Parts: sequence; C-alpha cells; structure tokens
Amino acid sequence: MASDAKKMSVTASYSKRALSSSVAGSTLFQSELIYYTAKTQQTKNFVISPISLRSLLTILSIAVIRDPHAEILTVLGMKSTHQGIQEYKGCRNASRDDFTFSLHNSIYLDVRFEIDLTFKTICLEQFQTRPINLTFENREDVVRNVNEWIAEQTEQQIKSRITIDSLDAMQHNLFVNIAHFESKWRKTFPKKFLAKGDFWLTRTEKISIDMMHDFCELQVGDFDDLKVTAMLIPYRNMDVKLLILLPREIDGLVKLEQELKDQRVDLTSLMTMMKAKIVKLGLPRLKLETNLLMNEVLMEMGIRAIFKDSIDFTRLLAVFNVMRISQIRHISAIEFNEEGTSAAVTKVSFLLTEMENCTVINIDRPFFFAVLDLERIYFGGHITNTSNFLT
Repeated sequence: MASDAKKMSVTASYSKRALSSSVAGSTLFQSELIYYTAKTQQTKNFVISPISLRSLLTILSIAVIRDPHAEILTVLGMKSTHQGIQEYKGCRNASRDDFTFSLHNSIYLDVRFEIDLTFKTICLEQFQTRPINLTFENREDVVRNVNEWIAEQTEQQIKSRITIDSLDAMQHNLFVNIAHFESKWRKTFPKKFLAKGDFWLTRTEKISIDMMHDFCELQVGDFDDLKVTAMLIPYRNMDVKLLILLPREIDGLVKLEQELKDQRVDLTSLMTMMKAKIVKLGLPRLKLETNLLMNEVLMEMGIRAIFKDSIDFTRLLAVFNVMRISQIRHISAIEFNEEGTSAAVTKVSFLLTEMENCTVINIDRPFFFAVLDLERIYFGGHITNTSNFLT
C-alpha cells in the first residue's frame, strides 16, 4: 500500500509543474510529440526537434480559420498564435557563443496556388520564412530548390536531402522544417578515457563500441514507476542539459515510451526531481540525423483537418481555393562526442573515496534522450541500435 502511494505521488508530480506553469501546454506537447514519433520508429534511431516543428505548426495555424485553426491550437496547447510567435522569437534568441540552436521553415506551393500577400508578410517578418511557388509537375526542379535551401540554411552541416521518390506525383505543396544544434559539454570527456564497451541490442545480442568515460557530478533520479534511471548531463550553457532515460531492462525502451505517453509525462518536470551524485559515466559517441514525414504522427495527435481535401486556406491563398497539406517534413541532427572546452570552466576534482563509492552508470542498452531546459525541448529521440555510433 505504501509503495502504491509513493508511485501515485511520483506520477502526479510529473504533471504538477505542468499544471502550474505558464509554459505547460508547450512543453507537454513537445514531450508528447517525441512519444508519438517514437511509436512509429521503434526499431530505428531517430531525433526530432519539437520546439522547431512547433514553429511550423504555428505558421499553419495562421493559414487556416475556424475549426482547423482551433484544432491546431488545441493540440499545441496554445491560447493564440501570438504565443507561438513569441516562442519562436525566444528560440531564435536562445543561441549564445557556447550554444547554437538554429531552426528554419520553408513553404512550397504549386504555381496554381497564388500565395496571399499578408500571409507572406507575416511569415517573413515573424518567422523569417519566405513562401515560394514552384511547378510541382517538375519534381526534379522542386527537389533541387528544396535541397539547395537545406544546404544553404545549414551550411552543409545537415546532409539529409529530399529525393524525387519522396514526392507524390499528385503532390502540390511541401512544408519543411529543419533544426540543428551545437554546444559543448560543461565538462569534457577526456579522450584518454575512451574505451571499448558492450552495447546490448537484446538480452542475448551485444556489440563492442567506443564509449566515453569520466567521473562527474550529475543530477540523477531513479523512477520506480517508469522502471528507469534518469540523468542530466550539462552543456556549457548551464540551463541546457542532455536528459537520458535508461531503462532498467535491456528490452525496456518500448514499454518506457508507452508509459511516458500514457502518463503524459512532461519531460521538463523530471529536471526538478533529481539529486546530485558523483557518477562514473559511460556514454556512446554518436552522430544522428533524421528525415521524417510527420503527417501520420500529427494526425494521431489530433491535427487532422489540414490533411483533408476540402479545407479552406483563406489566409494562405490570395484567391479562394480548397487544398490539403501534402507533406510536412522534419529534418534534424545531433551529435554526442568528447568535445568541450575545459579551460573555460572550473576544474572539478573528487576524492579517491568519492570515486570508490560513486554510482556507475553505463549507457549500454537502448535509451531515450532529450536536450532541454525548463522552457523548451530542443531535441528528443531514442537509440535502439549502433548504426549511428562513431568509431
């Protein structure tokens, strides 16, 4: 009975902050977007940027009226599009010398659909986005234009591209959102501690990989109801951290993500529920890039009207016409490696007795991760296999 009470109190606290916070709807949507996407990528590694994709959905909410407009705002947890505009500006201003987060949106419509001038102005002034008309019958030209834009916006740092095969022959629009992140750890992983370690794919299958190791002070939490160990690894920007959720069971990731989804856990609430510990940490080196079609995920979350054939996009189009959204595509990238600038931070030292009694945590099985602060989730995803590990 006591354990049940404890479980209830822990579960309730996941949403306690969300219910009292002004950013509750935003961070809860961002968390759930990761969970719903994870369900479609159970055997694949993936990463998405919820706060980045949220900006594109805000633009779409401006493009429609009545029920479709209300539907998008409800799913996003917004009272008005003004909230989304302010969130976008906050993200654009989040970058500092030691932390770079970039997000970009692009809107492509077939030449048959003239874009409304007011909508163009809003996109350009509020979201630095310029809607463009292309001839979608010429799919090669569409692909070339989109890929040139991706390369330019990311300075070639994101290699993923749109292919002709990814476009439907009947398609007449494409909405693209991309996100990129660069930062350094607060405390560098020493290269001399790079060593081989096992990564368990299943209970019976393992692969030897390169693992970064170090002794460090981290915020750590054990959540019995989720059957997971959580930790926060700080970046040089002290507010931004890498959250890792490591299932206790080797094959526990799918069940964990289902629990997170069912309990509607706001990931940012976990940040306040951990305690500092001296940890001997082992972390894989990886570089991950994902190119995802988001239509089905968004429909499952409740954004459905814009994907139907008979929607009035009055605010998007200069002349009355009905259309549907053909594709919402999201591309993002992230990397975990040793890099950091230790000269700029205070040296952390530990007594021998502390190291002997420290908590050992090896990220040696499929895990869930998110890059976040208390107001937004920059990235989230999971690792189920070693295909993106660096050697």
